Amino acid sequence: MNEYSIESIMSTDVLSVRPDLSVIELSTLMSQQKYSCLPVVDAGKPVGIITERDIVRFLAKTEGDLSFMSETLASDLMSRNLILIHQEQSLLDALVVSQTNKVRHLPVVDEKGLLKGIVTYTDIINVQRNILESQTAIIERSIKHRTAELLEANRVLQEMSLVDPLLEIGNRRAMEVDVEYTHDLSQRYQDCYAIAMIDVDNFKLYNDHYGHQAGDIALQRIAKSIKETVRSTDRVYRYGGEEILILLPKTDLIGANKLAERVLRNFESEHIPHEKSSYGIITASCGLAIYDNQKVPSETSWRDVIKLADIALYAAKKSGRNRVEMQQLCA
Repeated sequence: MNEYSIESIMSTDVLSVRPDLSVIELSTLMSQQKYSCLPVVDAGKPVGIITERDIVRFLAKTEGDLSFMSETLASDLMSRNLILIHQEQSLLDALVVSQTNKVRHLPVVDEKGLLKGIVTYTDIINVQRNILESQTAIIERSIKHRTAELLEANRVLQEMSLVDPLLEIGNRRAMEVDVEYTHDLSQRYQDCYAIAMIDVDNFKLYNDHYGHQAGDIALQRIAKSIKETVRSTDRVYRYGGEEILILLPKTDLIGANKLAERVLRNFESEHIPHEKSSYGIITASCGLAIYDNQKVPSETSWRDVIKLADIALYAAKKSGRNRVEMQQLCA
């Protein structure tokens, strides 16, 4: 399946505009060329993007006043927190970035940050559909070659899967892509984010006493409770076993602690019986780690943040469980 890569599906014939182009010239260009979005490029590097929605919102505010349209530049209207993808990244990376950031157009850049093309959410979905169609074609071929090809098609689909089938939250692979991308954005825009690592207390005792099927049902209820508690901007992933990771973009220590406490209390209110726990019900512990770009060494990685959240989680367990412990990276 090597034919499926960002470079193979991206549009390379990309129309871009300068930051000093007026909105009236911009809207005329988009109308004539029938483009739904245009990257704004300075010295070959994308610095923003303008969509049809941006134009419509602007026109609504100005009520069609042409003087405003000629005075306003693309740089005034463009989205500055640019979400982009590097050409060497995988299609799965592009899918995660597109879904988690709720964008449909991803400028593709090379190692120097120069614009090479654009890949859309539709492009990526079409790849998935092509793989599914290829599975059907494989089944219809001779038995001699079917098994190996079908296994390969299934492998590619598995790699592009983003959801844990049991808990219906993001899986470990999607989590790694999302956290790494969020970390890069925080470095680029001098921002912060938080990682909440949640682990069910005494879950092995629960499984031993009630059985693994009951354990799966309990985990499903827990994941559902967490999804209903977090904000729309937060992302929930299964880290492994009974551990669940919450990614909280643009969140400081105080905000992260408030949300983590709310998650644990809502989780506790499920009142899932646990005879082997001193609390009598299933509870969870949480380790929080905060990344603040302005307070940490530049070489700090997203893996360091997750490791620190794990350390905080261990501290919460050691302190009696059913609580939140926090750690903050410092220079």
